[in-house]
Amino acid sequence: MTKAQTFEQYMKSLELDFIGTPMNDEMRNKHHRQKKEWGGTDKTAGGRKNIIVVNAKKHFAWTLLFDRMTPQQIADEINNVWLNPDYMFRVVHLQNLNHEKKGG
Repeated sequence: MTKAQTFEQYMKSLELDFIGTPMNDEMRNKHHRQKKEWGGTDKTAGGRKNIIVVNAKKHFAWTLLFDRMTPQQIADEINNVWLNPDYMFRVVHLQNLNHEKKGG
């Protein structure tokens, strides 16, 4: 067995653990934008939906990469590992942004 085959089998097993069935490009599932364990709910908060329906493969990839990270930790990971170093990915809390716009 090659490393690629082993990796493929590993990814398939993670997919099965994640949603219970192999994924295809048309599959969708629900994503909590703010985790329930961090105060997120199933309802809309502040006019923004907390639960959205997303592509299952992309949801799986997001969870695999960033599952237990805060928004700032996600930005740091993207900047330090994935993004062209000539750029910076920045996270801004909307409440702070709105406060700055009001001159506070």
